Amino acid sequence: MSTTMNDGLALDFPIHYDIAAVRMLRATSREERAAALAACCYNTGNLPADVIYVDLQSDGGMGAVGIEQLAAVVGDAPSSTSLESLGAADPEYGALLAGVTELTGYPHVVAFNSGRQSEAALLRAILKPGVKVCGNMLFPTTRYYVRTLGAELVDVINERTYALDDPYPFKGEVDLDKLADTLGQATPVACVLVETAVNGSGGHPISLANLQAAYALCQQHDVPLYLDASRILENAYLIQQRESGQQARRVTEIVGDLCNASSGLWASAAKDFGVLEGGLVGLRDEVLYHRLRTVSMLECVSNRTIREIAAGFREGWQRDGHLHDRAAGVQQLWQGLQAAGIPLVHPSGAHAAFVDVKSFFGTGDGVNLGESLAAYIYLISGVRVTKGPRLSDGQQARGQELMRLTVPARRYLPAHIEHVVQAFKLAFANREQIPRLTKLEASSSWMFEAARFAL
Repeated sequence: MSTTMNDGLALDFPIHYDIAAVRMLRATSREERAAALAACCYNTGNLPADVIYVDLQSDGGMGAVGIEQLAAVVGDAPSSTSLESLGAADPEYGALLAGVTELTGYPHVVAFNSGRQSEAALLRAILKPGVKVCGNMLFPTTRYYVRTLGAELVDVINERTYALDDPYPFKGEVDLDKLADTLGQATPVACVLVETAVNGSGGHPISLANLQAAYALCQQHDVPLYLDASRILENAYLIQQRESGQQARRVTEIVGDLCNASSGLWASAAKDFGVLEGGLVGLRDEVLYHRLRTVSMLECVSNRTIREIAAGFREGWQRDGHLHDRAAGVQQLWQGLQAAGIPLVHPSGAHAAFVDVKSFFGTGDGVNLGESLAAYIYLISGVRVTKGPRLSDGQQARGQELMRLTVPARRYLPAHIEHVVQAFKLAFANREQIPRLTKLEASSSWMFEAARFAL
């Protein structure tokens, strides 16, 4: 028998949080769910929250909030003030900006009420009619702002992105030849916009090497490159897991390198950093910074929001463990669906699994297939899924149709995920009997499908 405790044995921790609060879920009957579907015209995006068992529509502001974030605002009466006065009155605001600068290397940081506000403010400041913008299958809001501001959008995503079953690990990469060709044309390119962990391609990352090469091309042509950094921690985590030479590095180190290969960024804090609202812009250009700061001063921001963002950023960038936990939940979903024979976008991402809807039904024909599948999944299981944001022009031209199953951070247990897998397994076994919906009326929505349907 050993008389010492120096054998060196130790177990790794399998998860990096425990559960401090719960919300009870109501077990609805199939009849209740059928009535709820009829009431919202079979558009699962319009279902009320109290009849949803598992909600995989989005992860923005949907994850479980950390107790550090709650502690930062407990007892603090909500108020709104201009960002100009807040910077002087609230040390948390100054600490937030200093922390973002430390993480990203950008000397100038501006806070906004939401990611969409930060995105809109930056793009309005740098775009004008008649210019080109290059991007890598940008998010629908970004495409919307670019086009409504009169710019021409050139998608320079690499072609492997469109091969849904291709296991290439960096489908968010820029096609460097396309980028170089566009930069060399007569029409001026105002900027290059690079989305991290590209949502439209399955949440797939851009490699560090590819981003650095794209930034070098931009510098040769004196064109700025900005990051949509809403999922920059996720992208950095996947680089750590997949890119050669990155495995021993911390996620925050990789984030710094990603930011070094860019002129600036905008970000929603409601994705990787797990807060309910808030957005940021980080810049190297001091003149542009002062223009955006003027815009931000015209808005009002809650002191609670600032403190929650600050706590979320500390929690997000100081610990790699929560990224591993998040990715593990998505991996469980992806692997469970794959084992059940569900056709998926390959490889797995770190915030969502994407179903290839047309392959699911075994046909390239048919309309409203995704909406029909979403309604049926909800009917049999209480799980809310949607098609998600609109696909890119390139995806639509290729006739693709995807369903995004987004897993909110720290919200669902393995049993919830298994329930989702079983719902899709049952639907797949009975896919020929799934009722097809008829579209009654389409809205002019540019992001999510807001149409009404009928059986």
